[in-house]
Amino acid sequence: MAASLLQDLTLLVPTYNRPRFFTRFLDYARASGFDMPILVADGSEAPGAETNADIIARHGAGLTIEHQRYGTDVTPGLRVGIALQTVGTRYCMLCADDDFVFLPKVKEALFRLELEPECVAVGGPMIVFTDNPAKPAPLRVHVAHDVTGPSALQRIDAHMVQYRPTFYSVFRTPAIQAAYGRGKETFDFWPRLAELSLSAGIMAQGNYRALDGFFGMREMHPAQESKTGGQWMDIILHRDFSAHLEAAAAHAARIVLEHEEMPFETALNAIKLAFLRFVHVTYGPTLRGTPVREVPERHAAQRAALAPVLQAPPAEIAAALRAVGALPSVAS
Repeated sequence: MAASLLQDLTLLVPTYNRPRFFTRFLDYARASGFDMPILVADGSEAPGAETNADIIARHGAGLTIEHQRYGTDVTPGLRVGIALQTVGTRYCMLCADDDFVFLPKVKEALFRLELEPECVAVGGPMIVFTDNPAKPAPLRVHVAHDVTGPSALQRIDAHMVQYRPTFYSVFRTPAIQAAYGRGKETFDFWPRLAELSLSAGIMAQGNYRALDGFFGMREMHPAQESKTGGQWMDIILHRDFSAHLEAAAAHAARIVLEHEEMPFETALNAIKLAFLRFVHVTYGPTLRGTPVREVPERHAAQRAALAPVLQAPPAEIAAALRAVGALPSVAS
């Protein structure tokens, strides 16, 4: 059953001018036995796309890969949205070219989606690794939590006050297609707010489940090499923040109205409030006020519970960390 489910899953990999990371990802996928179709949404500038095609030829042996190329005028969000429109499998997973997912957890996520029809996405905590000297530790825990509730607006609000990105998850394909606008819309708001809007769009459609244990690994870089936009504090204090917040909330509100009946303004205002609650909880100490204590305490509890795994990783996780050069000190 696990093998057949993997064939009903498409792994979508956005990439942009990062041949070193793309090569490393394909080597990892091949070594891990990835048996699902892989769709590469390549926005690289010339000759980057040609380089990536050569990397696929040299490092993609045994993998089923479709290489889609996009012009540099196509924004990252729209590129993923257009690529998603071509996905024909029941399930879809997103994974950036510098990130990794653990295949046993992917299979567990698929089983969970099969068992819970009211659930639209399943993810889990991630290991964050970096060689950035500005970061306090080379390995950290990126937490994840269940988000459930009887209504779309309740789930969105609950998600924003304990916010963790949902990018690293297995999705029901129609749900992630809807969240990205089915490739028909260009996000006319900042990429950082697009992250919130996309997560809200997922929560609007059903429950989210976070598995126990690590789902995969993310790399954080000293220098930003992709097109993700400004840092949160920069955009929060920007004079155009309110206008972009409104546009991002409107995108999610339209998805809510596809599933529940209410005035558009009701959904819009509730989602704007939820986004502002995210700002207060996450950046309140820097801006003003004090965030709700329960949320950082909950994050801290999960980090503490998973910290021993980073100190003495199981063989499979240790091997993955060694493969990317993130854990050279762990003994074999």
